[in-house]
Amino acid sequence: MGSGGDIVNALRSYQKKCVTEVGQQFRLGHRAVLMVAPTGAGKTVMFSHMADTFRSRGKRVLIVAHRKELIKQASSKLRAAGIQHGIIAPWAEQVPELVQVGSVQTLRGRLGRLPRFDLIVIDEAHHSVAGDWARLIASQPQSLICGVTASPQRMDGKALGVSEGGVFETMVLGPTIAELIDLGFLTPSKVFAPSIPDMIGIRTRKGDFDTTQLAKLMAKPECIGNVSNTISVMQAGCRRFVSAPQSRLRKDMPQRFVPLDIDPLPLTAKWKRMIAQRRCPDWKREPSRSSRPAT
Repeated sequence: MGSGGDIVNALRSYQKKCVTEVGQQFRLGHRAVLMVAPTGAGKTVMFSHMADTFRSRGKRVLIVAHRKELIKQASSKLRAAGIQHGIIAPWAEQVPELVQVGSVQTLRGRLGRLPRFDLIVIDEAHHSVAGDWARLIASQPQSLICGVTASPQRMDGKALGVSEGGVFETMVLGPTIAELIDLGFLTPSKVFAPSIPDMIGIRTRKGDFDTTQLAKLMAKPECIGNVSNTISVMQAGCRRFVSAPQSRLRKDMPQRFVPLDIDPLPLTAKWKRMIAQRRCPDWKREPSRSSRPAT
């Protein structure tokens, strides 16, 4: 069985700083604190430490996510730290532990039967103003709220603060991507983009470009050709991702790479889940046509 001290000792310096600052904001009287840190910063590890601190004081903690993969990831980190917990989801057996990891889809049907939680951690907190999340928070008025996200704004482009209709009263900023790269915790990468296309006439929806119109624009030969030409001069054997604004364009793009003797693998939702769960064997081998590395 792990202990809070063990977890603190395992935290990186910037993680300790983030956790400490969240606690300071709670002590200053803020109920809802948003912790922002890039992907790869270890947000799950950080809120696992917070959960263990509350648990050690006999307090109840609810960690909420919206995808099965995130629930399993949180459960895995808690288990690795020796923190006993339960999972509130249709596919999990319910156990009466102080720390619970819950699916928001399941919790919405149990609001009246949930115990009183002292801390609610919201993973991917940019979803927290949506209906189910808002109802969950409203049903636990006594709880402190810690949201964690790499993207501190909603899909419509609005912020997550109370002044914008959100729930968070203050924000704790973690390290930047550049800082994590400098510290050696993220791999440096080079990002290539096609020549800037003419965006005149492209509508915006919810703060971003309309994906249907954008896909048509990016499917033009000059844009695709720019991408394929860039890939052709990159070092052979390196891993390469090509991002497309729409699934239809992603499926059409592989044929553009045939003349370059590149056999790309379209990353479907299934492949994305496998990569997130580290269950994709092709990424552990050297690139080859037989192993079909993603391009």
